[in-house]
Amino acid sequence: MISVVTITFNNFEELVTTLKSIEGIPNLESIVINGGSCEKTKEFLKTYSGTSVSEKDHGISDAFNKGLARTHGAAVMFLNSGDLLLDKDYINWTNEIFRKHEEIDFVYSGISIKDPEMGIVHVTAENAEERSLAKGLPYPHQTLIIRKRIFNQIGNFKITLKCAMDFDLILRMRKLGSRGKYYPKMTVLMDGAGISSQNDLRVLIENYNVLKDNNQLSFPIKCRLGISLLLIYLKKTMLVNVIKRYRHKLSY
Repeated sequence: MISVVTITFNNFEELVTTLKSIEGIPNLESIVINGGSCEKTKEFLKTYSGTSVSEKDHGISDAFNKGLARTHGAAVMFLNSGDLLLDKDYINWTNEIFRKHEEIDFVYSGISIKDPEMGIVHVTAENAEERSLAKGLPYPHQTLIIRKRIFNQIGNFKITLKCAMDFDLILRMRKLGSRGKYYPKMTVLMDGAGISSQNDLRVLIENYNVLKDNNQLSFPIKCRLGISLLLIYLKKTMLVNVIKRYRHKLSY
């Protein structure tokens, strides 16, 4: 059985859409961790057929860990509120892979991202295990389905991380030598308006810290981080200039 952990924070409509996307799938357990104060969400979860918890948490990592602690499946997927499972066959395929191949520790796939500016963007994850960390996060986190035994070996999500907890987890999995299997389809539609997309600089700083903590700061990676920092600076500078021009026009 696969356990799907969904965390939510005051986004009722997105939560319902996410849960509908996994509805009716056999051999699947749903766990919802609600850290918000939305009364509609709380009332909905009172009659929800899956497992749910409504209480304050200390951020995304804490919510992930609460969900992980309540899972009963042999593997776990983290599908956030607002994200949709596009391919239900992915769950059946994963169950078969884990049943037949004990050496496989996790599976992953490509992902579709709902970008507020660019529309739907498709990102393939083919050959991700050979991909250099200098190119960023190798596996789309929302598509990962990980055996629980891996968490027993490397630990849970780090509470101190607010944005890069998925990157840190993958780095620790790589250090362990975990083996993955690729599913050649887009399985998840990700809501691109999440916390990471709104905090570019913080994500970059946390990525630097987790790379440093895991002894992965090679010269190519440092170069990539430097380029990313420059792009963030240019993006913010351009935005500031646009705002200044707009305010200047309004003053007349």
